[in-house]
Amino acid sequence: MQCCSSEALFGALGRWKIKLSVKEVSRLHQKRAYHSVISRNRSHLSVLSRGQQFCCLQGWRASGSIAVDPIQQHRLRLSDWFSRLPSEEQHFGPSFSLDSIHVDPVIRESCLEETLRPLTDLTLQSQLQSPTCSQNVSITQLFQPNSSGQPVRNVVLYGTVGTGKSTFIRKLVLDWCHGRRHEFHLIIPLSCEDLSEASVLVTTRPSAIRRIPGKYVGRYAEICGFSDTELQKMYFHLRLGHKDADVRETENLLEMLNRNLEHHSQLSAACFLPSYCWLTCATLHLLYYTKPGGPVRTLTGIYTSFLRLNFAGEVLDITHPSKISLMLYVARFVGKLAYEGCRARQTRFSEADLNRCFNVALNSEEDTNLLSVFRTDTFHFFLTPSIKPGHETTFVFTIPAMQEYLAALYVVLGENKTTLQRVGREVSEVISKAGEDVVAVVNVLSKFLPLRIFALFNLLRVVPRLYGKVSGQSRENIAQTMTSEMFREEDAFNDDVLDQINSSILGVEGPSQNTDEDVFGKQEAFELFPIFMAGLLSRQNRAMLDQLGCSIMNTSAFEITRALKKHLLRCSLRRLPSSELMDFLFFLYEFQNEAFTAGLVSSLRDLDLSTVRMTPLKCTVVSSVMSGSGKPVVEANFSSCDLDPDAIRVLSPVLRRCQSINLQMNSLGPDSCKEIKDILLHPDCSVTNLRLCNNPLTSEGGRLMAEAVAGNSSLTHLSLLHTDLGDEGAEILASQLGKSTRLQELNLAYNGIHDQAALRLGEEAARHPTLDRVHLYFNELSDSGLRSLQSLGGVRILVSLTEGADASRHWSLILRELRANAGGWDHERISSHLTLLLRDLQSSRALTGNLLRKARLFRVETEVKRMLSRIQQGQL
Repeated sequence: MQCCSSEALFGALGRWKIKLSVKEVSRLHQKRAYHSVISRNRSHLSVLSRGQQFCCLQGWRASGSIAVDPIQQHRLRLSDWFSRLPSEEQHFGPSFSLDSIHVDPVIRESCLEETLRPLTDLTLQSQLQSPTCSQNVSITQLFQPNSSGQPVRNVVLYGTVGTGKSTFIRKLVLDWCHGRRHEFHLIIPLSCEDLSEASVLVTTRPSAIRRIPGKYVGRYAEICGFSDTELQKMYFHLRLGHKDADVRETENLLEMLNRNLEHHSQLSAACFLPSYCWLTCATLHLLYYTKPGGPVRTLTGIYTSFLRLNFAGEVLDITHPSKISLMLYVARFVGKLAYEGCRARQTRFSEADLNRCFNVALNSEEDTNLLSVFRTDTFHFFLTPSIKPGHETTFVFTIPAMQEYLAALYVVLGENKTTLQRVGREVSEVISKAGEDVVAVVNVLSKFLPLRIFALFNLLRVVPRLYGKVSGQSRENIAQTMTSEMFREEDAFNDDVLDQINSSILGVEGPSQNTDEDVFGKQEAFELFPIFMAGLLSRQNRAMLDQLGCSIMNTSAFEITRALKKHLLRCSLRRLPSSELMDFLFFLYEFQNEAFTAGLVSSLRDLDLSTVRMTPLKCTVVSSVMSGSGKPVVEANFSSCDLDPDAIRVLSPVLRRCQSINLQMNSLGPDSCKEIKDILLHPDCSVTNLRLCNNPLTSEGGRLMAEAVAGNSSLTHLSLLHTDLGDEGAEILASQLGKSTRLQELNLAYNGIHDQAALRLGEEAARHPTLDRVHLYFNELSDSGLRSLQSLGGVRILVSLTEGADASRHWSLILRELRANAGGWDHERISSHLTLLLRDLQSSRALTGNLLRKARLFRVETEVKRMLSRIQQGQL
């Protein structure tokens, strides 16, 4: 570079500023050139960030005659430009900014010998070891004299994909804009070619270091990401703890996350890369902070966005004539490894496994060079050595779910072709390009060749049509793969995939259920694999994949979808375990195709999600998927699902179209009753049977339920068994009971109700035109109270296992309710109730002389004694 004075450089900048429009700078950004930071001699830095070039100059001052400081104006404009976050970041909240969450990565000084040593000297194992970073340096130390005392003007800052180069440079520019970097007087976007003598910081990937002449480089330094676990914790604290997040939820998440990192889990190894810290936070945000009504976010969308942030527009090697997209290369070869692992239920891979997948396309020196570039720059981004004792020589995917994502991408892109499909496509493309010339050649050759040989040549004409059939079969196979993976029988007893993802990030509380690693490996579910395949076919993800160089044609997506619907309709009619049904609904949610989803869920008559932990995301998934079908569900079972008022609110569009709803054992209180009341009073409510057993509704909840029953016109059966109503709740229900027009059965058993309130309720029930049965057993009733209730006519009051000197006609129903609910009841209190019932049975049997009645009473006695014994032994 030529030397020039400050004045000359200032004049040059003045002449250039017209050319350096924002539009041109944006165009430079899209080219994604090297990262460089450049500064004038004895000043320090300027910045070039992946297609953006910046020069930091010292000594330029604005003229005192200018009213507005142009440098300050420039700071504001540059700050506005660099503060604009990618769309992938915007879902974290409106107050989210790079300034508030940035954590500087570790930078260590390297040497030329280490940087440029031949790749043949490195094994895969040594390439993937995390650097020790013993000689850490800060950004201000990069341009200080080296160990020999010689001035350093040009610095190469290199690092593999995801180590944080771009974000680090962006933060450096913003720091200058906000006055936090006083050593720089000016940073401006411009071309580096015409600058005078300057200090240069170049950021690049390891494979490109060889293209920079070593004699111009004063220092090599490697950016090491978050090799310190404390930096990982700081990053998570800043990103998850922003002011838009729920404080208590965030503190709980951070505590679990920190414990998992401290246990030296595979997660802490993965989060050596800041980009994987981003993916972890984005996934946790989806799992815990999803809100209904907001922009639709899917898990597949997060992973695709993550890859777009790291690889969009990138080719593997700019000097290679193929210009193959980096992501397409990953999909073909890492995807092949991932897919074979999923098929074999394998998560750890030996060097032989890796070589088998990566050497499949090494047909030339150029292919070998591509593989070398990939292994140098990108391999560590996807695979890392296992930290499991005894398995250190094997490799695992840095983030486990990435294996399933890449396997899904490999399949959906049609890369797992048969030999016939590959040959058919290649020949078809050749014929299509040759067009009429091939026909002309065949016509000429037919005059000289024997008929049988000409017939062989003539077969070339049918290859395109043959390939069309082969391609159709390929898409049928993709759909078949998705279906078979979705409904694997051996996966039926796993947690649903969202809980599996949550456990992989936050760890598993308590001792591991399986200590045998080999057995554990065979039980890998890989249930995300088919779900990712569905997500990749959605329109939004296909658009992002196209930007990554992995195109899925609309016609291909349509044909796969059509074949998939045919397979899924047969399988979805089966009754699935709760966790598998949740996975199926999540599969449809990731697909993001309303017409496709509506056609499938219309065949679901029952929605049994009992025992599934219904998080905000799962509630959103169920509501989104099930609301698309106009067909009502016969029964929805959400028992033991950890529901809260917000969950009831999100699920309300689905619940009000169900005929029977089971919400028992969810710890629902009065606040939840407000939401349930709104469901029952909705004009479109179709609910006929509602079970709220074993929820602490209290008398306040009873008041809200009484108002709901009074205004509802569809409800026929209501169970409030063991809901802590007490006498006050029973009295309120009695006062509103007459306004109900269709109620036929009311269960108020085990509610601490005494004689007076019970009798008032019984009298109102006796006058009700449709009410046929009221359950009042296991309440605090005296013998006289029992007799008074049993004497009421017009309604059946179930209060005991006996009716006079005979067994009650409903004794089996009472014991069935007890058997179904005893797990959540006070066993001592229930034992005392059963003891009293047993006394009544024995007394009735002693008084009656009828042998048939004695036999019935003895049978009931036997059942009660058996149940009492099981309760006392803790077996019920």
